[in-house]
Amino acid sequence: RTIVSVNQHEIPGADYERLQRAAGRSIAAGIGPLKLSRSSAAKRDLQHTLTAQQAASGHTDTPEGVAARRGAERSNPSNPSSIDAGPRLNVDRPSIPLISTILATLTGSTSTGTNRWIYDWEEIRLVNDEGVTAGSTRTSSTHGKALNLRDFMNNGIGIQGNGVDVANLNGFEIQPVSGKGGVILYGPFPTNVGDRWVFQDPNGIDGECPAS
Repeated sequence: RTIVSVNQHEIPGADYERLQRAAGRSIAAGIGPLKLSRSSAAKRDLQHTLTAQQAASGHTDTPEGVAARRGAERSNPSNPSSIDAGPRLNVDRPSIPLISTILATLTGSTSTGTNRWIYDWEEIRLVNDEGVTAGSTRTSSTHGKALNLRDFMNNGIGIQGNGVDVANLNGFEIQPVSGKGGVILYGPFPTNVGDRWVFQDPNGIDGECPAS
C-alpha cells in the first residue's frame, strides 16, 4: 500500500494524471483532505477519506466548515478574501499535458504513406548494461503506437525528414527505423485515433547501385 501526501492547493492536475498512470488506476477517491496550517478544518475531516465534489455555483458555505465544498477553487461570495483550499476538479481546470519517457525497442512498422511509417514497440529495462523486455508491461498494444518525427511528414517528394532528396536515390530507398537498437519514446500525445508516442531517429537508406 502506498500513501501519497500532497498539497492539494498547489499540485497541478498533470501531476495527478502522472500518478494515476504510474499506479494504473484512478486515485481521485483515495485522496483525502488534510488539515492545513492556520485552517479551521474540522478534526473529523482527518478521520475520513472524501471524494472531491463539484462546488455549487454561488455557494456560501466556507470550505473549512463543509468538507464537501472542497472541489473547485473559487471565491466565497460571503467572504471575497477566502478561496476553496481543496483540489480543483479536472472539469474546472485546463488539462496540462505531462510528457513521460519510455525506453523501448521497436518491434515492427507499418507504412502509412510514401517513406513514412507507424511503429510498434515494447518497453525495455536495463539489466547488466543490456536492454531486456522480460517483465515489461508497456507496449504499443497497451499504450499506443509510436511515430518517428523524422519520417511522419514525408511525402516521397524532394527532401525527406532525414535530409535526403529522393531525386538522388537512384536504386536506393528510404527505410523504416529498425528494431536493432533502443529508442526513447516521449508521450503520450492524445489524438483522434488514440494515444501516440514519438521518437526521433534518422531513417536509413538501402538498395543496390544500378548496373552501369
